Amino acid sequence: MRPVHKACSILVGLVAVATILSGCQSLGPTRPNEHLIVDLVDEFSLDQPSDSWLLTTPDSWQIRSDGQRRFLHLAPLPAGHDERQRDLESAIHRKYRFRSFSFSAWLRLDRAVGNRPCNASMLFGWQDDGNCLRLDLSDLAGTPDVAIVQVANGHVTRLATATLSSRPDFTRQQWHQIGILRNLETTAVDVYIDEADKPLVQAKTTAHEWGSLGFASTTGGAAFGRVMISGEASPAQ
Repeated sequence: MRPVHKACSILVGLVAVATILSGCQSLGPTRPNEHLIVDLVDEFSLDQPSDSWLLTTPDSWQIRSDGQRRFLHLAPLPAGHDERQRDLESAIHRKYRFRSFSFSAWLRLDRAVGNRPCNASMLFGWQDDGNCLRLDLSDLAGTPDVAIVQVANGHVTRLATATLSSRPDFTRQQWHQIGILRNLETTAVDVYIDEADKPLVQAKTTAHEWGSLGFASTTGGAAFGRVMISGEASPAQ
C-alpha cells in the first residue's frame, strides 16, 4: 500500500463510509450538515469526461489512452499564445467539497514546445481559481518544480517547495503517481510522488478548509489518469 493511501486508511475511520466507483454515482439525499467519508475512483472509462467534472473549456479536454491506461488530457496551447496572460484551464470535481482527504492521480506532462515548458496543478480547497490551494508541477527552464501554493483573492503565496535533488524529472514524458494527503486536524499537507515512503514536500495551512478537488494547467499538454479520492466530504452546493 502506498504511503498516501495507508495514511488515509486512518482518516476514513472518522465518519460513516460510502463508496462510489468510476462515474461517481450519487449517494442519495443527505442532511445539509451531514459529512460523509467518500471513496471515489475515476479511470476515465467513458469516451467523454463524465458529468462529474466541471471543465473550463470542454472542447480542450479529451479522454485518451496509452496502452491500458486511460486518461483525461488537456491539449497544448496553440503556438504563439502568451501563457503569461493565460488563466487556469481547469477540471473540477463538482459533486463534493472535501476537508481532510487523500487525493492521488497519475500525471504525465507533454514535451515542452520550444522554450515553453508544460505545467500542471492539482487543486484542493478550491472555491474558484482566485481562492484555492494548488500543488504546482512543472519543468521550469529545464528544472523540475514541485510546490504547494496558496491563492487568496488572486494573491499567490508559495508555502513550500521540494528540494532540487528530490524532484522528479517531468521532461521524459513518463507517468508519475502524485498523492496529496491533507489533515485539517493537524493542519498538515503532505505530498508523495511515486514510491517515496516519505513526503516529498510538506506544508501547514488551515486556509480554504472546505473546497473542491481538481486539475489545472496554464500551458496545456497535461494528462491525468486513474484519480483516487478518499476523505471527509460534503455535497457541493
